[in-house]
Amino acid sequence: MSTSLIDTLGSLITPASVGSLAGQLGESEAAAGRGLQAAGSSILAGLVSHLRDSGSMRQIFDLLGSRANDPGILDNLGGFLGAGPPSGALGDLGGKLLSAVFGARTEAVGDTIARTSGVGAKSASRLLAMAAPLVMAVLGREIKRGGLDLGGLTALLAGQKDDILRAAPAGLGSLLGLSDIPRVGAGVAANAAAARPAARRWFWPAAAALAVIALLLYFGRGRNAPEPISSTMGDDAVGAMSEAAAAAADATGRLGAAVTRRLADGLELVVPERGIESQVVAYIEDPNRPVDRTTWFDFDRLTFETGSATIRPASQEQLDNIAAILRAYPAVRLKIGGYTDNTGDRAANLRLSQDRADAVRDALIAKGINGTRIEAEGYGDQFPVGDNSTEEGRAQNRRIALRVTAK
Repeated sequence: MSTSLIDTLGSLITPASVGSLAGQLGESEAAAGRGLQAAGSSILAGLVSHLRDSGSMRQIFDLLGSRANDPGILDNLGGFLGAGPPSGALGDLGGKLLSAVFGARTEAVGDTIARTSGVGAKSASRLLAMAAPLVMAVLGREIKRGGLDLGGLTALLAGQKDDILRAAPAGLGSLLGLSDIPRVGAGVAANAAAARPAARRWFWPAAAALAVIALLLYFGRGRNAPEPISSTMGDDAVGAMSEAAAAAADATGRLGAAVTRRLADGLELVVPERGIESQVVAYIEDPNRPVDRTTWFDFDRLTFETGSATIRPASQEQLDNIAAILRAYPAVRLKIGGYTDNTGDRAANLRLSQDRADAVRDALIAKGINGTRIEAEGYGDQFPVGDNSTEEGRAQNRRIALRVTAK
């Protein structure tokens, strides 16, 4: 059985090891110890939140394999902590890990650590910076000892997810969107051994199942035009079984068979041949298709809770894919557009469309994408693509789309 990562951190963070650090921070040894432990468990929880995103996990695994990651600091942790905030290559590496794990939420994570451990906000920020190399050293040592590849690291974290989430500061789960991680962790652990380090391992059967379930439960029948593929927002009820089977067949016909799309950074996505990922990658890579203001691509596996901007868990697979595309093509910038049908109050629909567009932008930022690369705007019932006088047309009009604004 793998060593408990939380127990390992606990054994390292002792009054002796944090004494000098506490003096630098102006905190008690007890508070500094609690804060450092909270920072370490927060980083591990952040890693758990990325288990389903193989693109992010690849990035994290590469950081852990960097020459600057030095497990040797664990042999003299008191000296490392007493030297002050890490600088040079080690400090830069820790900063990259925090950015990859938390993105724009790093400051909010620090506030959570401060609140739960009793240290000041500035101390929490420094403790988080100190914890990053510490966690990296612990994981680097585990990788070396076990000869772990990306799949092995994923399995290690998935197998200890419950322990990690229990140790994480109160409130961190909701901040990082961890509420559904315990339900998927077992599946991640079971499949991780089969993961290839250089490839995105979202099995097509699993992705197809998620897409079909989302379509059956939330999509409605969708439009028949082949491009762009339309999504709906999840406001339709489940029909009879015969209708569900027809919807599944329709979805397969519209999205096409699974294909492998190799991105510029070598990552491979297994996606529908006519899904948004395939369309966007083809558009980005085609030098004969310049950026314009009229070319939009509709999400086809993205759903929300009825009447709200809460993204359903089944949508994460497609959001992970879009984040991977943005990482592979760093010059690309996007605009996210939210749309509704014309049912109900127009002002409320406009607000809902903006909130949903913002939710998609926030989700991509949470996956490590710089927020300056993504705009979001809600258009309400403007620019319909279907006939609002029919149920099918209204379903087509409830959608989220993206436009490439730079490539």
